[in-house]
Amino acid sequence: MSSRIPCSVPRLPILSSDDLESILEQWQYSEDSLDFSDDDDVADPSYVLEVNEQNLRQESDEEPEVPYLGDQDDNILITNSEANTSASAQPCKTSSEIGTTPRSTCVPKTSIIWKTKNLDLNEDQMRFRGSSKLPNETLELKTPYHVFSYLFTDDIVVLIRDETNLYNVQKDADKSINVTSQEIREFVGITHFMSIVHLPNVRMYWSEKYGYAHIREKMPLKRFEFLRQVLHFNDNSKMLPYGQPNSDSLYKIRPIIQKLNRNFGKVPLQ
Repeated sequence: MSSRIPCSVPRLPILSSDDLESILEQWQYSEDSLDFSDDDDVADPSYVLEVNEQNLRQESDEEPEVPYLGDQDDNILITNSEANTSASAQPCKTSSEIGTTPRSTCVPKTSIIWKTKNLDLNEDQMRFRGSSKLPNETLELKTPYHVFSYLFTDDIVVLIRDETNLYNVQKDADKSINVTSQEIREFVGITHFMSIVHLPNVRMYWSEKYGYAHIREKMPLKRFEFLRQVLHFNDNSKMLPYGQPNSDSLYKIRPIIQKLNRNFGKVPLQ
């Protein structure tokens, strides 16, 4: 049964090798001209889309010439395409020859299969192979709190207290908050507890239903939120602007880093 392809289907132009070479020679290295964004009228209010009405009218009135496929051979389209390109068939230039960079490279994907199994280790694998000799002051630490205090020392607490009070004075000299060292310790303890026990909202830790009594008893919620706003570790007035010589991107926490590194260095690595 013979049938015609609907005339509404536009005929695609067939490009020969010469046409392709001509397009590649005129190709610009930049692809900025290929940006067909719909936001041109937003970025440029004076943007006007130029439309050639005469060409559009001619294209819409002319019916595309589609060959009749009736009882002819199914390979007729392939034969016609080969006839148009065989006359001037020449190898096209590669991307390296025309100086363009390929957009993407194919990276083979690695298929990873995760399996769950028991961790069975023998006695030799579990044997500690590091140095068991520790300083006497480290061996005297009996509880986790003692270990934490050995690293997070009193001079760090005093530094945070002084810099926080200084920042508040610089911000509002008429309003004194008088942060104490004990409050800094309680604040650090509460935040450490929050990093272990997670709740959707900070205020929920003070809730009668979901909160914890030992947090409510140590510090009121308003005081905790206030300390979060004013907590500082270094003098902002001495900070160099970013980009200037000798500026430090970690200036605001640099004293804490130095003191913690010093304390961590007291414990042998192995």
